[in-house]
Parts: sequence; structure tokens; C-alpha cells
Amino acid sequence: METDDELKVIGYDELKDEYKLTDKQIAVMDREAQKIMGNSLVMIDGALRDDEHKPMERIATALTFIDITMNLIEKNFNETISKNLSKEELN
Repeated sequence: METDDELKVIGYDELKDEYKLTDKQIAVMDREAQKIMGNSLVMIDGALRDDEHKPMERIATALTFIDITMNLIEKNFNETISKNLSKEELN
């Protein structure tokens, strides 16, 4: 995962102006991210509460779920953007 220094904050205006997304596309992308986060929170909570593993194993599993979550959200974002922009703009 990227460090905080490498993360770019993308707001609503950037999604509309830079990436040319419509309000509906932004809403769909946001809803999908919310679903991903909701499912991930359940998995992370389960990992942290798992009494069969040692505390360090629970934390490692939770961090793995967090990494997977961030990758899924990024994939969702990239898929939405790639549907909307031309090949030339993506490169």
C-alpha cells in the first residue's frame, strides 16, 4: 500500500472535472465503496475477535483485510474511470 505522502485526495470536484464523471457514476462508485467497506468491517471485526489465534496473528489478519479492502476500492475507482475516459486520456 502507498504511504500517506503518496496518497492523493480526490474530491467531488476532481471527479467531475478531471475524470469527467457524472453525478450518477459518482453515486454508483460511492455506493460500491460503501458495500466494500461494510463487508470489510465485518471481516476485520471477526479477525480481531478470533480467540483461536494469538493477538499478533489477529492483527496481521486484520491488516491483510484492510489491504484487500483498499485494493478493491482502488480497483472500483479505476474501473469506473476507465469506462469513462478514452484510451489516450488513460495513458
